[in-house]
Amino acid sequence: MNTHNPSKAYGPVVNRISDVMMHSSRFAFRGSARLANDAGVHPSSVSRLLYGEINPTFLLVARVTEALERHKYPWQAGDAGWFILTGQTPVVAPLGHSVNWHVGSHSNRAVINIHVEPSISVERVAALY
Repeated sequence: MNTHNPSKAYGPVVNRISDVMMHSSRFAFRGSARLANDAGVHPSSVSRLLYGEINPTFLLVARVTEALERHKYPWQAGDAGWFILTGQTPVVAPLGHSVNWHVGSHSNRAVINIHVEPSISVERVAALY
Protein backbone atom coordinates (compact mmCIF):
# COMPACT_ATOMS: atom_id res chain seq x y z
CA MET A 1 0.00 0.00 0.00
CA ASN A 2 1.33 3.42 -0.95
CA THR A 3 1.10 5.90 1.93
CA HIS A 4 1.46 9.64 1.50
CA ASN A 5 4.01 11.43 3.67
CA PRO A 6 2.59 14.92 4.42
CA SER A 7 6.00 16.36 5.29
CA LYS A 8 7.28 15.67 1.77
CA ALA A 9 4.41 17.54 0.14
CA TYR A 10 4.10 20.44 2.57
CA GLY A 11 7.48 20.67 4.25
CA PRO A 12 8.46 19.64 7.76
CA VAL A 13 5.85 19.78 10.51
CA VAL A 14 6.82 22.18 13.30
CA ASN A 15 5.00 21.82 16.59
CA ARG A 16 5.04 24.95 18.77
CA ILE A 17 2.68 23.87 21.53
CA SER A 18 5.60 23.28 23.91
CA ASP A 19 6.84 26.81 23.14
CA VAL A 20 3.50 28.25 24.22
CA MET A 21 3.34 26.07 27.33
CA MET A 22 6.85 27.09 28.37
CA HIS A 23 5.68 30.66 28.97
CA SER A 24 2.78 29.78 31.25
CA SER A 25 3.26 28.99 34.94
CA ARG A 26 0.13 26.81 34.78
CA PHE A 27 1.94 24.29 32.60
CA ALA A 28 5.35 24.39 34.33
CA PHE A 29 4.58 21.26 36.39
CA ARG A 30 2.68 18.32 34.88
CA GLY A 31 2.07 20.48 31.83
CA SER A 32 0.72 17.89 29.42
CA ALA A 33 -1.67 16.45 32.03
CA ARG A 34 -2.95 19.91 32.93
CA LEU A 35 -3.35 20.86 29.29
CA ALA A 36 -5.26 17.65 28.63
CA ASN A 37 -7.55 18.36 31.58
CA ASP A 38 -8.14 21.96 30.46
CA ALA A 39 -8.82 20.83 26.89
CA GLY A 40 -11.08 17.95 27.90
CA VAL A 41 -9.02 15.35 26.05
CA HIS A 42 -7.09 12.24 27.09
CA PRO A 43 -3.57 12.92 28.47
CA SER A 44 -2.03 10.43 26.05
CA SER A 45 -3.45 12.43 23.11
CA VAL A 46 -1.70 15.58 24.34
CA SER A 47 1.52 13.69 25.02
CA ARG A 48 1.55 12.16 21.53
CA LEU A 49 0.73 15.58 20.06
CA LEU A 50 3.61 17.26 21.91
CA TYR A 51 6.09 14.62 20.75
CA GLY A 52 4.85 14.61 17.15
CA GLU A 53 3.73 11.01 17.30
CA ILE A 54 0.27 11.63 15.77
CA ASN A 55 -1.37 13.64 13.05
CA PRO A 56 -3.98 15.37 15.22
CA THR A 57 -7.60 15.80 14.30
CA PHE A 58 -9.00 19.28 13.92
CA LEU A 59 -11.04 18.75 17.09
CA LEU A 60 -7.93 17.93 19.14
CA VAL A 61 -6.06 20.98 17.84
CA ALA A 62 -9.10 23.22 18.45
CA ARG A 63 -9.53 22.03 22.04
CA VAL A 64 -5.84 22.35 22.85
CA THR A 65 -5.54 25.85 21.37
CA GLU A 66 -8.69 27.01 23.17
CA ALA A 67 -7.25 25.71 26.45
CA LEU A 68 -3.96 27.54 25.82
CA GLU A 69 -5.75 30.78 24.96
CA ARG A 70 -7.47 30.78 28.35
CA HIS A 71 -4.14 30.99 30.20
CA LYS A 72 -1.79 33.95 30.35
CA TYR A 73 -1.88 35.08 26.76
CA PRO A 74 -3.78 38.25 25.86
CA TRP A 75 -4.62 36.76 22.48
CA GLN A 76 -7.94 36.77 20.69
CA ALA A 77 -9.77 33.58 19.76
CA GLY A 78 -7.75 31.63 17.22
CA ASP A 79 -4.43 33.37 17.91
CA ALA A 80 -2.87 30.40 19.74
CA GLY A 81 -3.81 28.18 16.81
CA TRP A 82 -2.24 30.64 14.39
CA PHE A 83 0.98 30.72 16.44
CA ILE A 84 1.10 26.93 16.74
CA LEU A 85 0.55 26.43 13.01
CA THR A 86 2.72 29.24 11.64
CA GLY A 87 5.15 30.31 14.38
CA GLN A 88 4.10 33.94 13.89
CA THR A 89 3.43 35.71 17.18
CA PRO A 90 0.01 37.39 17.18
CA VAL A 91 -0.06 41.16 17.53
CA VAL A 92 -1.27 42.31 20.94
CA ALA A 93 -2.46 45.85 21.53
CA PRO A 94 -0.16 47.54 24.08
CA LEU A 95 -3.07 49.36 25.72
CA GLY A 96 -6.65 48.21 26.07
CA HIS A 97 -9.63 48.10 28.34
CA SER A 98 -12.81 46.24 29.09
CA VAL A 99 -15.88 46.95 31.19
CA ASN A 100 -17.71 44.19 33.04
CA TRP A 101 -21.17 44.92 34.38
CA HIS A 102 -22.30 43.08 37.49
CA VAL A 103 -26.06 43.19 37.91
CA GLY A 104 -27.44 41.81 41.14
CA SER A 105 -30.64 41.84 43.08
CA HIS A 106 -29.25 44.35 45.59
CA SER A 107 -26.77 46.38 43.59
CA ASN A 108 -25.35 47.06 40.15
CA ARG A 109 -21.74 47.95 39.48
CA ALA A 110 -19.20 48.12 36.72
CA VAL A 111 -15.58 46.97 36.86
CA ILE A 112 -13.12 48.61 34.48
CA ASN A 113 -10.06 46.55 33.54
CA ILE A 114 -7.14 48.33 31.90
CA HIS A 115 -4.47 46.20 30.20
CA VAL A 116 -1.16 48.04 29.89
CA GLU A 117 2.22 46.97 28.57
CA PRO A 118 5.12 48.31 30.69
CA SER A 119 6.37 50.54 27.86
CA ILE A 120 3.20 52.68 27.85
CA SER A 121 3.50 56.12 29.45
CA VAL A 122 1.44 57.21 32.44
CA GLU A 123 -0.06 59.98 30.29
CA ARG A 124 -1.46 57.48 27.76
CA VAL A 125 -2.98 55.38 30.54
CA ALA A 126 -4.52 58.48 32.14
CA ALA A 127 -5.97 59.55 28.77
CA LEU A 128 -7.60 56.13 28.37
CA TYR A 129 -9.09 56.26 31.84
